[in-house]
Amino acid sequence: MADLIGKTLGKYRIIERLGRGGMADVYKAYQPGLDRYVAVKVLHSFLAEEEDFIGRFEREATAVAKLRHPNIVQVIDFDHEGDLYYMVMEFIDGPTLKAELRERSRIGQPFGPQEAARILTAIGNAVDYAHRRGMVHRDLKPANIMFTGEGQPVLTDFGIAKIVGAKRYTVTGAVSGTPAYMSPEQGQGQSGDERSDIYSLGVILYEMVTGRVPFDADTPFAIIMKHINDPLPLPRQVYPQLPESVERVILKALSKDPDDRYQTAGEMARALQQALTAPAVPIVSAEAAARPVARPRAAAPGVTVPVAEKRRFPVVPLLVGGGALLLVALAAAVGGLFVFGPSRRATPTAPAQAMATLMPSPTPAPTDTPVPTDTPVPTATDTPYPTYTPYPTYTPLPTDTPTPAPTPTPMIIVVTPTPPPATPTPAVAVTTEETPTPVPVSTSGLRGKIAFTVYNELHTPRTYDLYIANIDGSDMRLLYEYTRQPEIRADGKVIVANGDGAGWDSLVVMNIDGSNRHPITNHPEDKQPSWSPDGVKVVHSSQQAGFIRAGHDEPDWNIYIQDDASRQMDATPFKISGQPVLGRYPTWLPDGRIAWNGCETWAGKPSACGLFAGWADGTGVMQLTTAGNDLAVDGYGNEIVFMCDQRDGNWEIYKANNVGQGITRLTNDPAIDGLPTWSPDGKHIAFVSTRGGQWAIWVMNADGSNQRKLFNLPGPMGPDWPEERISWWAP
Repeated sequence: MADLIGKTLGKYRIIERLGRGGMADVYKAYQPGLDRYVAVKVLHSFLAEEEDFIGRFEREATAVAKLRHPNIVQVIDFDHEGDLYYMVMEFIDGPTLKAELRERSRIGQPFGPQEAARILTAIGNAVDYAHRRGMVHRDLKPANIMFTGEGQPVLTDFGIAKIVGAKRYTVTGAVSGTPAYMSPEQGQGQSGDERSDIYSLGVILYEMVTGRVPFDADTPFAIIMKHINDPLPLPRQVYPQLPESVERVILKALSKDPDDRYQTAGEMARALQQALTAPAVPIVSAEAAARPVARPRAAAPGVTVPVAEKRRFPVVPLLVGGGALLLVALAAAVGGLFVFGPSRRATPTAPAQAMATLMPSPTPAPTDTPVPTDTPVPTATDTPYPTYTPYPTYTPLPTDTPTPAPTPTPMIIVVTPTPPPATPTPAVAVTTEETPTPVPVSTSGLRGKIAFTVYNELHTPRTYDLYIANIDGSDMRLLYEYTRQPEIRADGKVIVANGDGAGWDSLVVMNIDGSNRHPITNHPEDKQPSWSPDGVKVVHSSQQAGFIRAGHDEPDWNIYIQDDASRQMDATPFKISGQPVLGRYPTWLPDGRIAWNGCETWAGKPSACGLFAGWADGTGVMQLTTAGNDLAVDGYGNEIVFMCDQRDGNWEIYKANNVGQGITRLTNDPAIDGLPTWSPDGKHIAFVSTRGGQWAIWVMNADGSNQRKLFNLPGPMGPDWPEERISWWAP
């Protein structure tokens, strides 16, 4: 390929070469029209001679360009000039994981389990997201994982395997992939599927936490044969300090048989997170494995964990994924070995069971309730996840070939949902007049999905991640990291939320599966959005005005209305008598009024505080309650629910009619109860609680009776949890 430096390719002026591989060169380029740098991957011209290359290029480039995930490099354009076909991607100004591993090996400071989990969780969730959209990578390796300037891992080179001729290189005597990270089935000439990517993730994890790849040899072919036939060297024999729970994740991911591996990358990511939070469990016999396993407890409410200070990345050259497929030509005689050579498994041949994960369909039982080990785990689904902050921990990369070790027989822990208790928890709700009589409620009568957030102490700065699950806790998915305060639109198709980091510093909307995410406001101070009943507008609070009153330390919170939530635009201040309303925690009520927490400043009564409601044009305003900390209001019909910690000295949930009359306390427990939300049919109220020492989603009848836990949250809430929101939708 001719040197393109200094030339113009389409709209892009080539500045410098960043990397060269067997299938493509990668350049840094400048796009004058948008005044930005981009990365341009130019495929070698000989590839254009292949049959159907143009069709493959257009199909795969189009598919990859549709991927929208914070941990997948964004493809922004593709085109060709003559026989030069190229893809244009966002420019990532940071090192590759390969370079980071090399630098850590040089200085003797490898990855610890926690930081390795941060990287692998983010990449695993990105891979899971792509798999759910029909995209298999087939060449996952450290060279294809980059870090942004903020330390966020980003995966590159989706679709390249097919573009350069996946059919040709997997059928006619060669294999696609990189031998050190290649699955056994790819080594045998198969194209591989999603589980091949999971195997590659397992190799990457192995290398990050032990300092070397599991199989090495003098030739690529010898490495491939080891992946196919040799037992896996136990990670803890290579690096004894590795937690046994992390080793279990690696063993399962690197099973020779794809059926014995994690079946989704999201499942593996969650298992890795669980491995770092669950207590260590020794490997035991198959008989012992049949006994119930106690479920680990999550962090106690309000407890924060120190996060290691972020270390600057070593200064290494930028490589945008390398992108090349290492093609290992296999002679016909060698091909015979692939046909007849049996595969030895690194895991038992007994029926596979699923490893414990961070986010199993959670149990409605107390956290120490035994769970039968033969309960099947539902297949996990898609997700984006945490940003990585590197810091030192392990030993330099050895150069010798590892010695095969005996294959272990690990115990596989199953953590799955159990049916709700046959007898519901006795109601503890009380009112100002009398305690409601319990009315039996069946979990089977509940339906729909619930959106909620969980505090992520690994983020810098610490913030929340957005989850969605069925109301019984099944099919739980992490939709987006750095996202909080969700509300599902009445039709159940779209979520509005507060983007709180990782480049999403405004209000955002997304489909209920997390796709098609885009901003709708322009200010990072915007928060706590709520849909209008018709699903067109959004009300929210913001400090964007920046006005600080005398005697206050921070700007006032004002209420704003975004008139068209389908696009990004500045919102209009909500005014009463021509004055912007000072307030927070706004909610659009079913009758079309906006409710919020604030004080009657527009009338010169700054001490008259509580919940207020009024029409969007500022008319019909009335004060609903008189406690300054009445928060998180939600409405159904002519009733509202809210929470408060001033009325009875503890965070409890209350109900009133929508003009503030007949206030009734629904909960009465020493633990925290808050963030109430109505069921779509108005018969139940869901809320978060710390009863039993763990944050969980609870439910009760609309009159406060039959309070019981639905499922544990996959993590704690943060110190600012009262600012959050949960949202329940059902068809």
